[in-house]
Amino acid sequence: GTIISVPSYTPGSDSLKVFRNGILMTTSSTGSPIDRYAESSTASINLEAASDPLNDVFLVEVDGEENIWREEIGNVIGPTLTTSQSYSVGTDKLMVYRNGILMNNAGLGNSEHQYTETSTNTIGLVVAANLNDRFTLILKA
Repeated sequence: GTIISVPSYTPGSDSLKVFRNGILMTTSSTGSPIDRYAESSTASINLEAASDPLNDVFLVEVDGEENIWREEIGNVIGPTLTTSQSYSVGTDKLMVYRNGILMNNAGLGNSEHQYTETSTNTIGLVVAANLNDRFTLILKA
């Protein structure tokens, strides 16, 4: 992998969001190696797949205390995601990423990237999930 410097943050706090070429990366074991990184210190991360300095663009964001929770969901088949924690439906505070791409609940764009909030802990997908999909849910304060 490749070690890259990031703004100061607290490892394990779910406050760090790393995007590689516009795709949200993850610290979980879901997704492919190019989508994963490890938090190695308060100022650096270790990419599982080496970086290509001529083609890779990284955006790193530190949320501070803005996130209430973050959850990684993988190995799901079907049209429904169930969260381990509840949230208030319709507050526009839930961010849902499918394979690192931000989804929307406004019925816009590609149907694969649309969802509906069906209850305080379930999300309906317009296009059903398959085993290779990786979902990241972030609830903002």
